[in-house]
Amino acid sequence: MSSITVGTLTSTTVNVTGTITLPNGIVLPSFSDANRPGSPTAGQMIYNTTTEDVQIWNGTAWSSLAGSVLRNWTDSTRPGSPSAGEIGWNTETLIVEIYDGTQWAEVGQTGAEADPGEVLFVTTGSHTWTVPDGVESVSVVAIGGGGGGSGDHDGGGGCGGGLGWRNNIAVTPGANISVTVGRGGAGADSDSQNGQAGAASWFQSTNQVWAGGGDGGRGNYDGSSIRGGNFVGAGGGRGGDDNYGSTWRTGGKGAGGYTGRGGDAGIPYNVSGESGQGGGGGAGAGGNNHYMGGGGGTGIYGQGPNGSGGPFGPSPSPPGQGGSGGQPGNNQPAPRGGTRGNGGIYGGGGGGTFAGNNQGGRGAQGAVRVIWGDSNLSRTFPATNVQQSASQTQQQV
Repeated sequence: MSSITVGTLTSTTVNVTGTITLPNGIVLPSFSDANRPGSPTAGQMIYNTTTEDVQIWNGTAWSSLAGSVLRNWTDSTRPGSPSAGEIGWNTETLIVEIYDGTQWAEVGQTGAEADPGEVLFVTTGSHTWTVPDGVESVSVVAIGGGGGGSGDHDGGGGCGGGLGWRNNIAVTPGANISVTVGRGGAGADSDSQNGQAGAASWFQSTNQVWAGGGDGGRGNYDGSSIRGGNFVGAGGGRGGDDNYGSTWRTGGKGAGGYTGRGGDAGIPYNVSGESGQGGGGGAGAGGNNHYMGGGGGTGIYGQGPNGSGGPFGPSPSPPGQGGSGGQPGNNQPAPRGGTRGNGGIYGGGGGGTFAGNNQGGRGAQGAVRVIWGDSNLSRTFPATNVQQSASQTQQQV
């Protein structure tokens, strides 16, 4: 095979049989978008100075030459109306990025899992949560609101909110999910009025993760049995009950635990409140005092120690302690004088009363916490990597 060395060759067409060796590479003719050849031949190649890439005429349109040179751009100069699958080199971020039909994403990172994180819903009422990118499975705990106590002479305490949890719930990034946080029940003004029941908290649907609110307290020697909030989920616990047929002069009941119930009322009233079980809150003490202790709440960061019941004897009656890091019941001036024993966060029931001119304690509100892990960190209730410190991203609503 013969060879020829050519310095500069000017010709419309060069026909070659065999192989052309170009030691110093090849420089394609350069055109902008505005002045590209008007009647190109299929297979014709150019360098486009507008898009800064090699293009080939495919017989219908100019397209980037796959496998040659990626288009270069910055965040401000990349295509404004891209097509799904369009790819280029971002000289500002120094990554190869692709348009996935919704946004620009790093090649190899499209659909990548998110870092472990959480969102905590503590504002009562209804919410819509949009699942973050990269989150496909979540674990959820919900606590219902505690019931309010009855007031004035011989008012009984409200019951605790329930707690329910479920793990590994499949979700879709970008999907909207309904979340509801239950309010606590208001205390009543007199023993002829029942305290207001607490409201339920739930995630996605009432059949997925649901925690019921506690019943409101009864008064005036009412013998009704009242119940703590129930739950729906893979696990959880009922709120504390007042189910002994003597619901007056009792403290607020404890919120449900992760594997057991909240503390029940001490019956008769002149005994200590019962402790929570499975990490639940303890019940406040009853007695012949002007107000009774509120029930202890339950924390949302996984199962911990049980909340103890308020001890009988001191005046005024002590509150129940929080379970799993929840808050104890607390005392607060009542709006029309005197004091009242409120339930502890989250889900503690409000305390009852004994003497006149007192209002029943408020039940504490509920909460919903949503957490997720990644391929290196599994997070499941009641106690596997559910602590707040395991969340690299945190949000409160």
